[in-house]
Amino acid sequence: GTGKVTEEEKAGVPHHLLDMIGPCAPYSVYGYVSDAKKATQDIISRGKVPVVVGGSSLYVHCYLHGAPHTDLDSVSPDITRRI
Repeated sequence: GTGKVTEEEKAGVPHHLLDMIGPCAPYSVYGYVSDAKKATQDIISRGKVPVVVGGSSLYVHCYLHGAPHTDLDSVSPDITRRI
C-alpha cells in the first residue's frame, strides 16, 4: 500500500496486518475482518490495547460495525475477471 509507516517509524511499536498479502493476491473485506479480529484477540490476550488505524475506510468500518454476511473470497474467479 501507499503511505505506510517506515521501518524507523514502526520501531518499538508492533504493527499487524501490514504487507501480509501481495498486491495481486485476492483479498476481501471479509478476509480482513477475520484477520483483524484474530490479531485483536491476540493483542488483548497479551494485556495490550489494540489501536485500529489507516487503511480503507470500508475495511475499518466493516471491522468496527460488521462485515457483509457473504464470504466474498468464494466468488467465482470467472465472475471476478468479468467485473
